[in-house]
Amino acid sequence: GSTRDKKLIDKVLQKLKMLIVAVPYHQWQTVIEGSLAIKCRPAGHILGSAYIECDIKASTGHPAQKKHRVVFSGDLGAPYAPLLAAPKPPYGWIP
Repeated sequence: GSTRDKKLIDKVLQKLKMLIVAVPYHQWQTVIEGSLAIKCRPAGHILGSAYIECDIKASTGHPAQKKHRVVFSGDLGAPYAPLLAAPKPPYGWIP
């Protein structure tokens, strides 16, 4: 459903403003200590767009299966856009 309750909308917007954190491109950021780190990489779609690399470490299981990398993306830019750099694939990417 949806709401037009101004107080509720303002409360939700205030909460979102408290949770939003700007992070730089190309640097690993810890989200959950020992379990999840993310890195933003330029997607080249629009100014400021990014795809996200996630390093996930499981606390249990076989050592070879404890670490995974997952990539989340939306639209990626064209390689010859005049104002935006072409997106680069994640390190170790094999198409």
